[in-house]
Amino acid sequence: SDCQKKRYFKIDILANRGLTHLWGISHKQVFEYPSSDDATAKLLGDCDVIGILYCESPAMKKALRALRPTCRRELALALAIIRPSSRIARSHMFTPVTNSSHKSDLLVFDDDAIEYIQSVMQCTEAEAETMRKGFSKGNASTIQKLQDKTTPTQEKDIPKLLEHASKYSFCKSHAMSYAHLCWALAYEKAHNTKRFWESHGTAIAAEGQTVYRPWVYKRAGILAGVHAPQQSQKFLDGYSLSRLEQYRNWGFWLGPEFVEGCFLESGVRHHASSNRSSGNQSKGQPLCRFRGLWATGRAFGRSKAFITIGVGNSEFLDLFVSEQQSPAASQVAQSFMRSTLVKKVDVVQGTGFVRNFQGSKSIEVVSLSFEGPEGQE
Repeated sequence: SDCQKKRYFKIDILANRGLTHLWGISHKQVFEYPSSDDATAKLLGDCDVIGILYCESPAMKKALRALRPTCRRELALALAIIRPSSRIARSHMFTPVTNSSHKSDLLVFDDDAIEYIQSVMQCTEAEAETMRKGFSKGNASTIQKLQDKTTPTQEKDIPKLLEHASKYSFCKSHAMSYAHLCWALAYEKAHNTKRFWESHGTAIAAEGQTVYRPWVYKRAGILAGVHAPQQSQKFLDGYSLSRLEQYRNWGFWLGPEFVEGCFLESGVRHHASSNRSSGNQSKGQPLCRFRGLWATGRAFGRSKAFITIGVGNSEFLDLFVSEQQSPAASQVAQSFMRSTLVKKVDVVQGTGFVRNFQGSKSIEVVSLSFEGPEGQE
């Protein structure tokens, strides 16, 4: 680039809604927050991260459950390990790696790739960074140079390194920058919950670009004591409506209880007739039944989908829908999530198998249906 040719430093300054959110709570600088704090660590470990920008996605919540960060630096690792380039490192989140000969297994940051190249090529850091960039662009001569230098043991690590270099990743400085912001927001949520949600309502939720549907954030705010206009407008007579009717009218509901009719019921037997549409690996296992409010969802390819539903106050279920487990459920999910109908869906119900891993509960879906204001879709 022109900057590199002229030996200039390039600094990216990006607008960040998370900073606006934090500024609405406190004018303290992000680096002024303590780098470790018991209440903040507990909040992150318990995955009470709804409303914390960059930490609230289902993927990030799984990383937090596995790593249970106790300080800002460990949070930076969690933020980096969910990036596409760190897929191999993610596989070791639950199993410590002790074999130092496979350093490519531990590539999380761009900096890790640079250090690995340095160790193989015995070159300077600047040369290693140039090679890393060559890898990311698939430069054949760069790849060949490294392969020529590797031992037979190291050679099998090269494909893993290439996989890392060609996908989006964080350098340590980026991860630490985001960690400073996320840690500060988590600290404020742990210590100043009501003000956290008041600021969230004006800085984040009002913009409409959120991971979850608005009811998730509004519900959290109401439970934290944030006042809703409907609470003081008696003529609306909100409590004469059911909680589901309030939700369909206003996008949220009042009172301490969750929307009626939402549940997770375990122990329903897996009848033989359902085996024809589900994977054999689950044959004979008990089914569960679920019904909850749509919180978020995403289709992956044409055979998989992930949906998160709310079944209670601060209680969410992750639904995994795959063609392998249930072709019928996968077809239903794909047809809805790739159309405008998904915007009308508010209730999700079905059956599946409960899976628990490192405290993370998910459902492998066998049957699935959606419901909107006008009934079952």
